[in-house]
This record gives sequence, structure tokens and C-alpha cells, in this order.
Amino acid sequence: MERTNSRRRKAKGIEASSPADISLMVELTPPRDQSTTAGKPPSWLPNTACYVVVLLIFVLLAAFLFASIEGRPWIKGQNTTTTETHGKEQHHGGIGMVLHPESHVSRPPATLCFDWRVTKAFRSPDGVRKEVYVINDQFPGPTVEARSGDQIIVNVTNLLHDEGLAIHWHGLRMNDANDMDGAVGLTQAPIQTGESFLYNFTIGHDEFGTFWYHGHEKTQRDDGLYGGFIVHRPVEQSDEKEVYDYAQEVLLLVGDWYHRPSTEVLSWYMNSRSFGNEPVPDSLLINGHGNFDCDMAVPARPVQCIPPAARDDLPSLRFDHSHSYRLRLVNTGSLTGFSLKIDAASLYPFQVDGGNSIDMAGAQSIGIVYPGERVDAILLLHSSNSRRELTIDMDDENFKYPNPALTPMQTFPITPSFNDGGGTKSLPPTLDYYNLQAAVFSSGSLDEVMEEPLKFVIYTTTMKLAKHHNIPMGFINHTSWSPQAEPLISLPRTQYDRNQLAPHIALCQKENETAACNEWVEVVINNLDDGGHPFHLHGHSFYVVSVFPPPITWSSEKPPFTPGGSGMYNYNPFTTTSAVSPAGSYNLANPVMKDTVFVPQRGYAVIRFRANNKGIWMMHCHVGWHLGSGMAMSWDVS
Repeated sequence: MERTNSRRRKAKGIEASSPADISLMVELTPPRDQSTTAGKPPSWLPNTACYVVVLLIFVLLAAFLFASIEGRPWIKGQNTTTTETHGKEQHHGGIGMVLHPESHVSRPPATLCFDWRVTKAFRSPDGVRKEVYVINDQFPGPTVEARSGDQIIVNVTNLLHDEGLAIHWHGLRMNDANDMDGAVGLTQAPIQTGESFLYNFTIGHDEFGTFWYHGHEKTQRDDGLYGGFIVHRPVEQSDEKEVYDYAQEVLLLVGDWYHRPSTEVLSWYMNSRSFGNEPVPDSLLINGHGNFDCDMAVPARPVQCIPPAARDDLPSLRFDHSHSYRLRLVNTGSLTGFSLKIDAASLYPFQVDGGNSIDMAGAQSIGIVYPGERVDAILLLHSSNSRRELTIDMDDENFKYPNPALTPMQTFPITPSFNDGGGTKSLPPTLDYYNLQAAVFSSGSLDEVMEEPLKFVIYTTTMKLAKHHNIPMGFINHTSWSPQAEPLISLPRTQYDRNQLAPHIALCQKENETAACNEWVEVVINNLDDGGHPFHLHGHSFYVVSVFPPPITWSSEKPPFTPGGSGMYNYNPFTTTSAVSPAGSYNLANPVMKDTVFVPQRGYAVIRFRANNKGIWMMHCHVGWHLGSGMAMSWDVS
């Protein structure tokens, strides 16, 4: 495991070498014009008079633009104004990002090259001005579309001021590319200001589905450093468009949103005065768009907000009601899970967390999708003369104190396209709600999970200790994680510090396999907190073989929980068999496969994964504030 990474270099003069067989070049930034030399004016400005003329032209143009700007932002409770506008990128006549599988599903594997420059810029995604992270001036970042087997090369240049960064490819296994996983402190050091890093990895031939990428340094994801990553399944494996009978694919990146900088939000949380109560978000974004009511702003926290009447356009979705759609939903949020509903429509979930099949059934609404989780669903619109809306209902489990600025249930209008056929005449679904947390695998029994695994038990909680000044800190087995100066991938285990919990798992050598060598690992995640935790494992997908309290199928109701201490709801497989555990016997017949699992409050989840991917892989709560406070560990598979 002692490796160093030589792909980091100064941004100036970078050139990403491209293989000869590159067939797709995307998001490449044109080279800068270096035809002029320092201290020498360009040839089209021969004398000082021209300088004066050009300067006058720019002054007049600026004055004209300033005078013509409409809908200037305003600061609630203040008199300051500004000409900052909120840039919006339109997709499909609205906020839905339309995907293009036809460009990928029928071609052979290729090498896709991208050149990303990460900066900060002011945007007003929901009407409130905030400094966000942008990639090539885009927020959210560019959507990556590929197919199974593609090689991905991304040259990431850090143009931030005094901030390192790294990019994690959420859900991708990164086989033989552990150093490309983007986990600061584990697989790489942050990309420093003015430097670049070349991410270079190959998508597995059996990998497909809905993924995403996001920043994995401190809290940058929570301020918008993320984007979609879609791996289309090639038609030689399965023609999903024909199998599921949809006309178009639409990506929806849905997540809660905070108006304050994430560093301030985390500082508020990691203070004794928060008492461990998570900061409640202010708003909600879909693909970087929202609709915050300026009158909801808290006077003690004034915001610079554009009144709805003065905004260029309000976020909406556009669908042709005569077509069916594949919705790819991603929860990009920092804290909150969500449920989704569309009026006079049926939703048929069929995949979760990157191409993992689940039992398909039609429902009027689906959820809960927790931070880091994804779900693919078929949308079928019914005949209706009434106004349609998409409704996002934010889960309030971690809302321990009120935030008057937040509207927890938000609606986005659906506008018909010009060739709207009026919708299908099929009847509404009989199910009111599809509980995604109760979903099961759709293809029958799985013999592989019957093997006796190597077992681990972990306990996770948030503690406020006097020796740490009562600051809320996330712990896993008495260890609160923080990154080392040198990433673990470049260190021997003897040099791991006290903040690293990294159990070692022996990698099976197929050519010399013994009875003691077992690829399957079972992890019991016990949650001692009074709020749930969505845990994400890097580099692997896993089967969820048990959850307590068990989710209720086809219902939005959470399972009943009896207060009275946490010990009675924990599970230790070394002292108790699964048959007499709180949740009962494991589901080894049709467990769902995921890479992010929600562990209920005062309960537990049991996962099994095949430890056949060499490397050091992070596992952490995907609530940004819990990760920022130390709720993380790693698995050393070597």
C-alpha cells in the first residue's frame, strides 16, 4: 500500500496526453491566446489614441448595460443593491437535464477526456445570492455521460484561493484505480491552488447506472461542487430503453440548500451551543434551481434575495404528456432525505444506486431518497386537464429545531410541451407510496451471499465530551476521523495516527486460495443516535441483508420505535444469532444491492460486500455535517 501519486502538477503548462483512439472529446477548454508578449501591446492597438477610444467605448457600453438591467437583487432588511445576476442554464425548456443515451449505447468503448477548471462565482440558484463552486463556470458541474467500459480522463485544475480540492466518483468501484477515488486523507492529498490532477480510470464492463461526482475535501460538496455521472448500459448487454419502454431520460439532482457558506454552517454545528442539533437547511434545489420566498428570510440572517416577480424565470419541468420518461434521481443534499410525487402520474422505480435492480411497481409517490442515494424510475403521465406539479417533501427527522426560512414541501410546475398529446389513458396506480428503503432485489435468490463471511461490528454516534469542550463530534468505535497530512495510501499502517479506524481485510489470492481466505465481509452498523445515518462505502456495492427497525413496505410511515435506551436495539453477531436478533433472520433470498444504506435511529443495518477490490476505501455518513465532524472510517483491503 506504500504508493505515491505523481499525477499532481502545476496548472501552468498542463497538457493532458490523449490516446490515439480517442473518439469523444468533451468539455475541452480552448487554449488561451498567447500571441502577445508581456509588456508589448497587441498589433491592433498601434498608439495611445486607440487606447482612449477603446476605453470610451467600454465605459459607454457598461453604462448602457447597467441602465438596462432588470430585476436587480436586493438585501432583505438592508438598502444595498447590486447588479449581480443569477445565471441559469436551461435544459429541455426547464430545469430537467435531458440525457443522450443514443450517443453512447451503440458505440464501442472509448476514451473520454475532460478539462475542468474549478473556481468560485456568485450565483442566485433559488433567488438568494451565494458564492458557489463552479466547474468551467457551470453550477452544478458538467454532466458526464459514458458507457460501460469507457476510459475517463479528467484534468482538474484548482483555481481557488487558498483551498485544496479533490473529486470523488460516487458509486463507481474504481477497480485498479484506488488512487483515483478522490478521498482526501485516504487516497490523495488535496489538489493545491494553481495545481492540476489527472484523474484516469476505466468504468467496469459490468458497471452501469446513475452515479454522480462531488468534492471530497471538507464541505465543498455542500456549496455546490458536484455534478451528474451517468453510465449508459450498452445495447449488447440490454436495450434498457426497449425493456422499460421510455422515450427520454431526464436527470434530476435534488438536494437541500443552505444560504450561508458551508464552512460557517459546520462551525455552527461543531459548537457546544448547537447541542448536537444538525443545522436545518434553508431551501431546496433541483439541478441548481430553486424558488425561495424572500419574505421567509430570518431577520437575524439577512440575505440578498431577488423577489420572485423580478426573476428572469421560475424553475419548472417540461414533459410531453404522450411520452414516458426515465427519471434519474440523485440526492445531492447535505442533511435531508426527500420523497417525490407528480400529479396525475405513475412512478415505477426499478433501479437504485447505480444499476441495481429492484422489484418494479407503480406508485403515486416514491421515497425516501437519502443523501448519496439514487433511484431510477419510469414516469408515466395520465390524462388530466388540471395543472400538474412536481412535489418534493423533505424528511424532517433531523430537524431538531425550527427554521422559519424553510418550506419543507416544495412544488415545481410541469409545463406541457408544444406537441403535448394529453397523456395516456391508463388508470392511476393502486399504490400511494413506494418505500424505497423496503425495496428488494428483483431477480430471485442469490447463492453468493450464503458464504460464511468475515464479520465486523461497528458503533456510530455523535458525542459531546467535556475533554473536547462539548463540541459535537462523530465517532465510529471511539474513533473520530480526521485526515492526516499524508494520505494513508502512501503510508505503512504503522504510521496511521489515532484518528484512523482502518480494519485490515486480507485480499484473496485466487492462485493460492486457502480455506481461511474469504472474500465476503459482513459489517453490522449499530447507530446509537436519535437520528438516522446514510452510510456510503467507497469502491464497493453491498447487499443489505438486515435493517432494524425494518421499513414498512408500500408505506411512507416510519416503523414504530420504542424509547428506552439504545442497547436493546443494537446487534452483535458474535453473541447473538441473527434468528433471535431484533430484526430476525437475515434476508439472504433477495436482498437489495446498494452503495449507500440508511441506518435508522437507535437501530442497525447489516451489509455484506465482496472484498475483492484492492485498496483503502472510505466508509462514512453522507450527511455533510456528520462527515465534517468525524463520522468516517476506512477498510484496508490488501
